[in-house]
Amino acid sequence: MRTLIHSLAAGLLAVVLAAAAHAGPVLQFIPDRTKVHGTEALEVDLVLSGLAPGTQLAGIDLSLHYDPSMLTLYDVTVGQALGDPQDAAQTVVDVVDAFWLGQITLVEVSLLEGSALGCAFCVGPYLDDLQSGGPLLLATLLFHGTGTGVGAYTTLQFTDLMLADQVGDAIGGVMVQNVTIAIDEPPAGALLAAALVAALSTAAAVRRRRGGAARS
Repeated sequence: MRTLIHSLAAGLLAVVLAAAAHAGPVLQFIPDRTKVHGTEALEVDLVLSGLAPGTQLAGIDLSLHYDPSMLTLYDVTVGQALGDPQDAAQTVVDVVDAFWLGQITLVEVSLLEGSALGCAFCVGPYLDDLQSGGPLLLATLLFHGTGTGVGAYTTLQFTDLMLADQVGDAIGGVMVQNVTIAIDEPPAGALLAAALVAALSTAAAVRRRRGGAARS
């Protein structure tokens, strides 16, 4: 286990150093934890940073892979960077979860103008307003551990990627950062709670059987 922790730390350091040296866009997974205990929840943000000044992101088509034997996908929440995903007049979104393969495909195309500049009759919001705050949150993925694979680890990784700017041109030079999630046993308290629930369920079943036998 200590070797695994050292390997993960070294990998994370390498990713951070590589990102610092990269001058172009960076697409990365940002998890709320890097270790999942049992069936614990895992929330992962997909974040894009480092777009060149004056460039707005207007379209994404990406696929990512996870190990369905260790993680189960519960929900995908699309971000607001390309427009309101609930408003079909702002953005068109398609999410496909091929859970049997452990693959998610996210496609989103913004219908918004890049900016108000030179657009006399346009009505906002505009992409440069939505994307002026720095890194862009593209989506948030909610996983739960399956409770298997204790002692192992799984990598969330991008397997396909295409980004487009406000005029429909491809955005190149994108660096991707995958992330490794370790699978660990549930905390001792969770194991005790699970054991108590199982014991109470067994006791209740025994009482029901005894009650039925007494009535007969």
